[in-house]
Amino acid sequence: MERSVGPSASWKIALAYAAFSLAWILASDRLFLLLFPVAEELTRWQTGKGLVFVLLSSTLVYLLAQRWEASQRQASQALAASERRFRALVENSRELIFVLDNAGRIVYASPNVGQVLGYDPLGYTQAPIFALDFLHPEDRIYAEAVLEDLRRHPEAVREYSFRLLDAWGQVRQVRVWGRNLLGDPAMEGIVLNVRDESELEEERARLQGLLEALPGRVFQARVPEGADPAWLPLLYASPQGERLLGYAPQELAQDPEAFYSKVHPEDRGKAQEE
Repeated sequence: MERSVGPSASWKIALAYAAFSLAWILASDRLFLLLFPVAEELTRWQTGKGLVFVLLSSTLVYLLAQRWEASQRQASQALAASERRFRALVENSRELIFVLDNAGRIVYASPNVGQVLGYDPLGYTQAPIFALDFLHPEDRIYAEAVLEDLRRHPEAVREYSFRLLDAWGQVRQVRVWGRNLLGDPAMEGIVLNVRDESELEEERARLQGLLEALPGRVFQARVPEGADPAWLPLLYASPQGERLLGYAPQELAQDPEAFYSKVHPEDRGKAQEE
Protein backbone atom coordinates (compact mmCIF):
# COMPACT_ATOMS: atom_id res chain seq x y z
CA MET A 1 0.00 0.00 0.00
CA GLU A 2 1.35 3.42 -0.94
CA ARG A 3 1.84 5.96 1.82
CA SER A 4 0.49 9.42 1.16
CA VAL A 5 3.12 12.16 1.31
CA GLY A 6 0.88 14.92 -0.03
CA PRO A 7 -1.05 17.64 1.78
CA SER A 8 -1.84 15.46 4.81
CA ALA A 9 1.86 15.10 5.69
CA SER A 10 2.41 18.83 5.16
CA TRP A 11 -0.49 19.68 7.45
CA LYS A 12 0.87 17.40 10.15
CA ILE A 13 4.26 19.12 10.03
CA ALA A 14 2.65 22.57 10.08
CA LEU A 15 0.37 21.70 13.01
CA ALA A 16 3.23 20.15 14.97
CA TYR A 17 5.35 23.26 14.44
CA ALA A 18 2.46 25.54 15.46
CA ALA A 19 1.82 23.49 18.61
CA PHE A 20 5.51 23.57 19.55
CA SER A 21 5.70 27.33 18.96
CA LEU A 22 2.57 28.05 20.99
CA ALA A 23 3.71 25.82 23.86
CA TRP A 24 7.15 27.47 23.82
CA ILE A 25 5.72 30.99 23.95
CA LEU A 26 3.08 30.38 26.64
CA ALA A 27 5.16 28.14 28.88
CA SER A 28 8.32 30.23 28.68
CA ASP A 29 6.44 33.49 29.33
CA ARG A 30 4.83 32.12 32.48
CA LEU A 31 8.10 30.65 33.67
CA PHE A 32 10.03 33.88 33.10
CA LEU A 33 7.38 35.92 34.96
CA LEU A 34 7.90 33.71 37.99
CA LEU A 35 11.69 33.71 37.79
CA PHE A 36 12.28 37.35 36.85
CA PRO A 37 9.77 39.74 38.45
CA VAL A 38 11.93 42.78 37.60
CA ALA A 39 10.84 44.27 34.28
CA GLU A 40 14.30 45.08 32.93
CA GLU A 41 15.67 41.65 33.71
CA LEU A 42 12.54 40.00 32.31
CA THR A 43 12.96 41.95 29.06
CA ARG A 44 16.54 40.76 28.64
CA TRP A 45 15.59 37.13 29.19
CA GLN A 46 12.62 37.36 26.84
CA THR A 47 14.90 38.81 24.17
CA GLY A 48 17.31 35.94 24.68
CA LYS A 49 14.42 33.50 24.56
CA GLY A 50 13.34 34.97 21.24
CA LEU A 51 16.83 34.62 19.82
CA VAL A 52 16.98 30.98 20.93
CA PHE A 53 13.59 30.35 19.36
CA VAL A 54 14.72 31.92 16.08
CA LEU A 55 17.89 29.81 16.14
CA LEU A 56 15.98 26.58 16.79
CA SER A 57 13.36 27.42 14.16
CA SER A 58 16.00 28.28 11.58
CA THR A 59 17.85 25.04 12.28
CA LEU A 60 14.65 23.03 11.92
CA VAL A 61 13.72 24.77 8.66
CA TYR A 62 17.27 24.25 7.34
CA LEU A 63 17.19 20.52 8.12
CA LEU A 64 13.76 20.13 6.52
CA ALA A 65 14.90 22.06 3.44
CA GLN A 66 18.04 19.93 3.16
CA ARG A 67 16.00 16.76 3.39
CA TRP A 68 13.56 18.01 0.77
CA GLU A 69 16.37 19.03 -1.60
CA ALA A 70 18.03 15.62 -1.18
CA SER A 71 14.78 13.83 -2.00
CA GLN A 72 14.27 16.09 -5.02
CA ARG A 73 17.80 15.37 -6.27
CA GLN A 74 17.27 11.64 -5.90
CA ALA A 75 13.95 11.84 -7.73
CA SER A 76 15.49 13.97 -10.48
CA GLN A 77 18.43 11.59 -10.89
CA ALA A 78 16.12 8.57 -10.99
CA LEU A 79 13.93 10.28 -13.59
CA ALA A 80 16.93 11.24 -15.71
CA ALA A 81 18.27 7.68 -15.57
CA SER A 82 14.86 6.30 -16.52
CA GLU A 83 14.62 8.73 -19.44
CA ARG A 84 18.10 7.72 -20.65
CA ARG A 85 17.17 4.04 -20.54
CA PHE A 86 13.90 4.71 -22.34
CA ARG A 87 15.62 6.82 -25.01
CA ALA A 88 18.29 4.16 -25.55
CA LEU A 89 15.63 1.48 -25.98
CA VAL A 90 13.50 3.58 -28.31
CA GLU A 91 16.32 4.92 -30.47
CA ASN A 92 17.55 1.39 -31.21
CA SER A 93 14.09 0.06 -32.00
CA ARG A 94 12.20 -0.05 -35.27
CA GLU A 95 8.92 0.39 -33.41
CA LEU A 96 7.65 3.95 -33.18
CA ILE A 97 5.71 5.49 -30.32
CA PHE A 98 3.27 8.36 -30.65
CA VAL A 99 0.99 10.01 -28.11
CA LEU A 100 -2.04 11.90 -29.38
CA ASP A 101 -4.41 14.25 -27.63
CA ASN A 102 -8.17 13.87 -27.86
CA ALA A 103 -8.25 15.79 -31.16
CA GLY A 104 -5.63 13.55 -32.76
CA ARG A 105 -2.75 16.03 -32.49
CA ILE A 106 0.69 14.59 -31.82
CA VAL A 107 1.97 15.53 -28.36
CA TYR A 108 4.89 13.09 -28.33
CA ALA A 109 6.91 11.23 -30.95
CA SER A 110 9.74 8.82 -30.18
CA PRO A 111 13.20 9.92 -31.38
CA ASN A 112 13.51 7.04 -33.88
CA VAL A 113 10.78 8.64 -36.03
CA GLY A 114 13.59 10.45 -37.83
CA GLN A 115 15.43 7.21 -38.61
CA VAL A 116 12.39 5.21 -39.71
CA LEU A 117 10.16 7.78 -41.43
CA GLY A 118 12.52 10.72 -41.95
CA TYR A 119 10.40 13.24 -40.03
CA ASP A 120 11.62 15.55 -37.30
CA PRO A 121 10.52 13.88 -34.04
CA LEU A 122 10.23 17.32 -32.42
CA GLY A 123 8.24 18.87 -35.24
CA TYR A 124 5.06 18.73 -33.19
CA THR A 125 6.60 21.22 -30.72
CA GLN A 126 6.91 23.85 -33.46
CA ALA A 127 3.39 23.64 -34.89
CA PRO A 128 0.28 21.49 -34.32
CA ILE A 129 0.57 18.26 -36.31
CA PHE A 130 -2.28 15.79 -36.75
CA ALA A 131 -1.43 12.11 -37.00
CA LEU A 132 -3.95 11.63 -39.81
CA ASP A 133 -1.90 13.95 -42.02
CA PHE A 134 0.74 11.23 -42.47
CA LEU A 135 -1.67 8.58 -43.72
CA HIS A 136 -2.13 7.42 -47.27
CA PRO A 137 -5.14 9.31 -48.70
CA GLU A 138 -7.02 6.06 -49.34
CA ASP A 139 -6.70 5.09 -45.65
CA ARG A 140 -7.76 8.46 -44.24
CA ILE A 141 -11.45 7.64 -43.73
CA TYR A 142 -10.60 4.30 -42.14
CA ALA A 143 -8.11 6.00 -39.81
CA GLU A 144 -10.70 8.56 -38.73
CA ALA A 145 -13.01 5.70 -37.75
CA VAL A 146 -10.12 4.05 -35.89
CA LEU A 147 -9.43 7.22 -33.90
CA GLU A 148 -13.08 7.46 -32.96
CA ASP A 149 -13.06 3.79 -31.96
CA LEU A 150 -10.13 4.44 -29.64
CA ARG A 151 -11.88 7.43 -28.07
CA ARG A 152 -14.93 5.30 -27.29
CA HIS A 153 -12.98 2.47 -25.65
CA PRO A 154 -10.74 3.75 -22.84
CA GLU A 155 -7.97 1.40 -21.71
CA ALA A 156 -8.75 -1.14 -24.45
CA VAL A 157 -5.96 -2.15 -26.84
CA ARG A 158 -6.85 -2.09 -30.53
CA GLU A 159 -4.81 -3.36 -33.49
CA TYR A 160 -4.96 -1.88 -36.97
CA SER A 161 -3.07 -1.79 -40.28
CA PHE A 162 -2.43 1.39 -42.25
CA ARG A 163 -0.33 2.83 -45.01
CA LEU A 164 1.82 5.82 -44.08
CA LEU A 165 3.70 8.26 -46.26
CA ASP A 166 7.27 8.85 -45.12
CA ALA A 167 9.31 12.02 -45.61
CA TRP A 168 10.65 10.68 -48.93
CA GLY A 169 7.17 10.11 -50.35
CA GLN A 170 7.32 6.33 -50.09
CA VAL A 171 4.38 4.27 -48.87
CA ARG A 172 4.98 2.33 -45.66
CA GLN A 173 2.77 -0.52 -44.54
CA VAL A 174 2.51 -0.34 -40.76
CA ARG A 175 0.78 -2.21 -37.99
CA VAL A 176 -0.56 -0.06 -35.16
CA TRP A 177 -1.49 -0.93 -31.60
CA GLY A 178 -3.51 1.84 -29.99
CA ARG A 179 -4.62 2.39 -26.41
CA ASN A 180 -6.77 5.20 -25.05
CA LEU A 181 -5.10 6.53 -21.89
CA LEU A 182 -6.74 9.95 -21.96
CA GLY A 183 -8.17 9.30 -18.50
CA ASP A 184 -4.79 8.34 -17.03
CA PRO A 185 -3.29 11.42 -15.30
CA ALA A 186 0.21 10.10 -15.97
CA MET A 187 -0.36 9.96 -19.74
CA GLU A 188 -3.49 11.90 -20.74
CA GLY A 189 -3.25 10.75 -24.33
CA ILE A 190 -3.85 8.04 -26.90
CA VAL A 191 -0.74 5.87 -27.14
CA LEU A 192 0.15 4.39 -30.52
CA ASN A 193 2.83 1.75 -31.05
CA VAL A 194 3.66 1.66 -34.75
CA ARG A 195 5.66 -1.09 -36.43
CA ASP A 196 6.91 -0.70 -39.98
CA GLU A 197 6.11 -3.91 -41.86
CA SER A 198 6.99 -2.66 -45.33
CA GLU A 199 10.00 -4.97 -45.67
CA LEU A 200 7.93 -7.92 -44.46
CA GLU A 201 5.23 -7.15 -47.02
CA GLU A 202 7.84 -6.86 -49.77
CA GLU A 203 9.37 -10.21 -48.81
CA ARG A 204 5.92 -11.77 -48.71
CA ALA A 205 5.13 -10.39 -52.17
CA ARG A 206 8.44 -11.71 -53.55
CA LEU A 207 7.82 -15.13 -52.05
CA GLN A 208 4.31 -15.24 -53.45
CA GLY A 209 5.68 -14.27 -56.85
CA LEU A 210 8.16 -17.14 -56.72
CA LEU A 211 5.47 -19.61 -55.70
CA GLU A 212 3.16 -18.47 -58.46
CA ALA A 213 5.97 -18.77 -61.01
CA LEU A 214 6.55 -22.45 -60.24
CA PRO A 215 5.26 -24.85 -62.91
CA GLY A 216 3.58 -27.10 -60.35
CA ARG A 217 0.94 -26.58 -57.70
CA VAL A 218 1.85 -25.46 -54.16
CA PHE A 219 -0.32 -26.20 -51.14
CA GLN A 220 0.36 -25.46 -47.50
CA ALA A 221 -1.40 -26.84 -44.44
CA ARG A 222 -0.50 -26.94 -40.76
CA VAL A 223 -1.13 -30.43 -39.39
CA PRO A 224 -0.85 -30.78 -35.59
CA GLU A 225 0.48 -34.07 -34.31
CA GLY A 226 -2.23 -36.71 -34.26
CA ALA A 227 -4.67 -34.65 -36.34
CA ASP A 228 -6.32 -35.97 -39.48
CA PRO A 229 -5.08 -33.83 -42.40
CA ALA A 230 -8.24 -34.61 -44.35
CA TRP A 231 -10.16 -32.35 -42.00
CA LEU A 232 -7.76 -29.42 -41.91
CA PRO A 233 -8.17 -26.38 -44.19
CA LEU A 234 -5.32 -25.27 -46.40
CA LEU A 235 -3.34 -22.22 -45.33
CA TYR A 236 -2.27 -21.51 -48.88
CA ALA A 237 -3.11 -22.72 -52.37
CA SER A 238 -1.16 -21.31 -55.31
CA PRO A 239 -3.20 -19.68 -58.10
CA GLN A 240 -1.75 -21.88 -60.84
CA GLY A 241 -3.73 -24.73 -59.34
CA GLU A 242 -6.82 -23.21 -60.89
CA ARG A 243 -5.18 -23.13 -64.31
CA LEU A 244 -4.03 -26.73 -64.03
CA LEU A 245 -6.96 -28.34 -62.23
CA GLY A 246 -9.78 -25.84 -62.57
CA TYR A 247 -10.28 -25.40 -58.81
CA ALA A 248 -10.14 -21.88 -57.37
CA PRO A 249 -7.68 -21.39 -54.46
CA GLN A 250 -10.50 -19.95 -52.34
CA GLU A 251 -12.55 -23.10 -52.80
CA LEU A 252 -9.70 -25.32 -51.64
CA ALA A 253 -8.81 -23.08 -48.71
CA GLN A 254 -12.31 -22.64 -47.30
CA ASP A 255 -13.48 -26.26 -47.33
CA PRO A 256 -11.45 -28.57 -45.02
CA GLU A 257 -12.33 -31.59 -47.17
CA ALA A 258 -11.89 -29.93 -50.54
CA PHE A 259 -8.25 -30.84 -51.09
CA TYR A 260 -8.39 -34.54 -50.19
CA SER A 261 -11.77 -34.96 -51.82
CA LYS A 262 -10.07 -34.17 -55.14
CA VAL A 263 -7.45 -36.89 -54.63
CA HIS A 264 -8.17 -40.17 -56.41
CA PRO A 265 -9.73 -42.65 -53.94
CA GLU A 266 -6.91 -45.15 -54.48
CA ASP A 267 -4.30 -42.52 -53.58
CA ARG A 268 -5.96 -40.88 -50.55
CA GLY A 269 -4.38 -43.19 -48.01
CA LYS A 270 -0.93 -42.59 -49.43
CA ALA A 271 -1.51 -38.82 -49.57
CA GLN A 272 -2.60 -38.73 -45.94
CA GLU A 273 0.45 -40.73 -44.86
CA GLU A 274 2.74 -38.27 -46.61
